[in-house]
Amino acid sequence: MYSKNINFIKFIIVMGLLFINSSNIAFADISKDQLYDYLKVSIVGDFFSSYHFDTLIKLAEQGLDKTSLKKMAHNEKYIKLYAHNFMELNESEYTQLMKFYNTEVGKKYKKSMLSMSKINKTNYKPLYEINKCAKEKQALINSINKKLNILQYKQNFATKYLYIINSILINKLEKSIYDSEIKEIKYSDKLMENEKIFSCILYKDFTLNDLNKMYSYASTNAIQKETQLMYEGFDNYISVFFEDIEKIKEMKGSGDNDNQTPHP
Repeated sequence: MYSKNINFIKFIIVMGLLFINSSNIAFADISKDQLYDYLKVSIVGDFFSSYHFDTLIKLAEQGLDKTSLKKMAHNEKYIKLYAHNFMELNESEYTQLMKFYNTEVGKKYKKSMLSMSKINKTNYKPLYEINKCAKEKQALINSINKKLNILQYKQNFATKYLYIINSILINKLEKSIYDSEIKEIKYSDKLMENEKIFSCILYKDFTLNDLNKMYSYASTNAIQKETQLMYEGFDNYISVFFEDIEKIKEMKGSGDNDNQTPHP
């Protein structure tokens, strides 16, 4: 079963992130070794690999060719589209980020983000009801999100996400695998509601003291730059990824009559 390859595919993705060839990036500000070190300790590698893998699983469940999807799981092209953005970090930003991720709050932030990636979205609301944030805690979380411009980045991403899904997948698949996601992010108030739930769960193990420290870090140029680069990286990745998914669909359709195996 495809799900049995979870650990293998995640390993391949992470290894691909660590061994990205930065020599082709002319605008690089930090070194290749610095990029390796940053990816190891930050939320970036975990966040991308989880999103990428979950998308592949959804597509596999819809009957897309599993051999081709496995090849896509560790295609360096997608890793570069996402990870190369972080070569834009300058020395000062890199130093600030590494210092942050070596603090207890930074480690907790990474651990919490990784935990979030393992939770099925349908369980968000029940978990939120159990872990509802007190007003003071929610106010601090809202301040952190505002400093990081989270809602604006997610709104921009959702707009492009909707366009790509509608233009590439909706009219091509008999039943869209993204129907529920599209309904959820059509309206900004729904996006805000979802973010309130998500962020409350994300920071559920943070004390008020932790959140105050997180707010201080979120006020720095480095953490703000990281958030910006993360969403820009996803924009780069998802547009190319879904174009290739459409190619697989077309090749699968043309190969049904001659038993050819499609490849991305």
